[in-house]
Amino acid sequence: MSRPNILFLTTHDMGDWIGCYGHKTLKTPNLDIFASEGYRFTNSFCTSPVCTPSRGAQMTGRYPQTNGLMGLIQPPYQWRFNKGERHLSHLLSELGYHTVLFNHQHEASHEDTLGFQELRLVNCGPLELLTGERVSTAQATAQEFAEFLSERKHEDTPFYAQVGFFETHTNTPHGTKYDWSGAQPDDSQGVEIPAYMVDDENVRNRIAGLQGAVNYLDKAFGTIISALEKNHCKNNTIVIFTVDHGIELPHCKMELYDGGIKTGLLIGAPMYSNTTGEICERLVSNVDLVPTIFDLLNQPIPSFIEG
Repeated sequence: MSRPNILFLTTHDMGDWIGCYGHKTLKTPNLDIFASEGYRFTNSFCTSPVCTPSRGAQMTGRYPQTNGLMGLIQPPYQWRFNKGERHLSHLLSELGYHTVLFNHQHEASHEDTLGFQELRLVNCGPLELLTGERVSTAQATAQEFAEFLSERKHEDTPFYAQVGFFETHTNTPHGTKYDWSGAQPDDSQGVEIPAYMVDDENVRNRIAGLQGAVNYLDKAFGTIISALEKNHCKNNTIVIFTVDHGIELPHCKMELYDGGIKTGLLIGAPMYSNTTGEICERLVSNVDLVPTIFDLLNQPIPSFIEG
């Protein structure tokens, strides 16, 4: 079997708010179908309820205290990887992968330090949340990925594509609206109020906004999966979809409750298994993803990996 492609998709502040995790007021048909065809992890947790530390661990296989990313990359925090840290893109480049970043990352202030051979950012950078500029939509990112696949029709080199979505982050730090993409709030199936939150108009409006953003992101995810199918890549691509941490509401983001550190994790790897709809209840952390990828590729796990 030829070495599989790897597609790693992340989004902000969504916890496990996907329909297949029992959130009945969400419309996520594409993610739900993907879960029914692959693996859904029901006890997946992140290393930090804050964006940058979580993503740093996720993309290095090393804990924030080790890799240096113990806070956000943007001012006034300006945390950076320690000298010599190696991102998953560096590691996979050394294994012969063509590495590409699509749209958004939150591990470095400058994408060109992360080792990607190609940047297809669709005018989106990690600091635009603070500068007030609007980031590109998930659908534009999905279309860019589809174009990338079309360009590679005759390429034999496997790719590592890291795709970052922004829609499920509010419009400013500690903001109230989810309007980066123009997604509209959605309460057509009601809103889910967790038991640990006050049920009031403010919370209902925030969750309706989140639900609309999640619905919008799901459509972009569907476009990406369709592009894999159209370009005959789906059966030779490991697809990982996960989240940095919990939703931006009390007892969630920035808090060490389950609402802050429990995340959705869906993996499709059809080249390794004929089973569908597997549910894995094993306790896992996002620091485990890098060594798991190496294991799937039948490559020795580097000694410095901690996951």
